[in-house]
Amino acid sequence: MPIDAVLIKQALNDVKLPPWSMAFYNNFLALLAFPFAALCAGEWDVFHFKTYTDAFAPSAILPLAAACAVGLAISFFQMNIRNAVTATAFMMLGVLNKLLTLFLNKICLRTN
Repeated sequence: MPIDAVLIKQALNDVKLPPWSMAFYNNFLALLAFPFAALCAGEWDVFHFKTYTDAFAPSAILPLAAACAVGLAISFFQMNIRNAVTATAFMMLGVLNKLLTLFLNKICLRTN
């Protein structure tokens, strides 16, 4: 088991924040790291004003809002489950979710 799982579990036990606060804090830290990661990955060239004006088109608002709600729900669930189970169980849950996603991708999308 990776040592980072144990360290993250210890850090979350030391910080006494409610799950919603931890979810927002986690998303805020990811938002701060996003520009640096986009620059390093060479994705910064994709960001143009026109790209974001299309996001507010009437046909895009519902899928965008749904994606944001699902992302926030995943983050909230992650913070709750980290407090409820051991670090090993959390790592196993993550691996099983990845395998389930790959299986559904193979079955539903019929990819090679």
